[in-house]
Formats: sequence, C-alpha cells, structure tokens
Amino acid sequence: MNLARLFRACWAVLRGKASHLDCMEMRGNASAYLEGEVSPGQKLRYDRHVRLCLACSAFLEGLRKTIAALRGIPPESLPADAKAKILRQIGPK
Repeated sequence: MNLARLFRACWAVLRGKASHLDCMEMRGNASAYLEGEVSPGQKLRYDRHVRLCLACSAFLEGLRKTIAALRGIPPESLPADAKAKILRQIGPK
C-alpha cells in the first residue's frame, strides 16, 4: 500500500475535497472514462479523484482487467436461421 497516496486520500476527505458522491459518479462513468468518452473537464476531475481514491483506483484496475479479458473472447456466430428470425421480429429498418 502506498502510504503517501493513502494520506492524500484521507486529507482530501477531511478537507471536503473528496466525497462518496464522487465515488458513485466515478463508478457510474467508469466505462466511459476508460474508453475516453468523457469531456475534458470530466476527465480532469476523474483523473484527480482516481489519484486520491484507493477504492476507485482499484475498481478501475479491475474493470480494465475485465474489459481486456472480454475482448480476448472471440465472438460467436449466430446460426443463419436464428439471425433471420431475429431480423423478422425486429422488423425492417
């Protein structure tokens, strides 16, 4: 455990610079954050929060590993008859 990081996180909480809401917001937007789909302002806020918050940092690391593992799984093909049935049910575009 990085004690300097832990100290910064505790100090931020004591000064009111980090909150549970920040963690909830961070986790709610974690996929968009990792995919680069947040605004530049949001990215700066999230970058700062992740540097201060050990829990969100660990959460993002786990999500990164999960995404990497899922990307390594080859997609399965649908049988032609199943694809045709789905297309009939959703109708023409």
